[in-house]
Amino acid sequence: MLKNFQVIELISSKTKAALTVYPDKFKFNGYTAPDLDYAPYVQLLMDPNGKCFAIRVCEKDDVNSVPFFTRPKESKPYAIFLRYAAAIKQIYTAMGWEESGKYYVVPGQKFYEDKAIVFNLNDAEAHDITTRKGGDAEEESDDE
Repeated sequence: MLKNFQVIELISSKTKAALTVYPDKFKFNGYTAPDLDYAPYVQLLMDPNGKCFAIRVCEKDDVNSVPFFTRPKESKPYAIFLRYAAAIKQIYTAMGWEESGKYYVVPGQKFYEDKAIVFNLNDAEAHDITTRKGGDAEEESDDE
């Protein structure tokens, strides 16, 4: 009877949320905001070993809160770009990544009780940043 059932993960859940780390910015794909219930503010977190990065829902007045989902909640989900040089540098240093020529895509894992998404940086997939004919850096699609 129960052979088609799956055990429910009670601590965390799979998500399609993904983080892309560029030398000068973060990009959270369009699945990230809905997973965080369209949070207007988040905190950027790093584990002590420097191998996991997280975003956690917070209030505007919380320490180091940053604006996240800035449109009305009814808006279509969209990719969110954040530019925080100190956080990007901390990730690049912890991971030993070079600061130019590549960007890194990291899948997320949602933690319901913490209202957070954790990105294990060891799971990052490296991609080359290429230049389009117009001279702009070519990145992956912003559709998600």
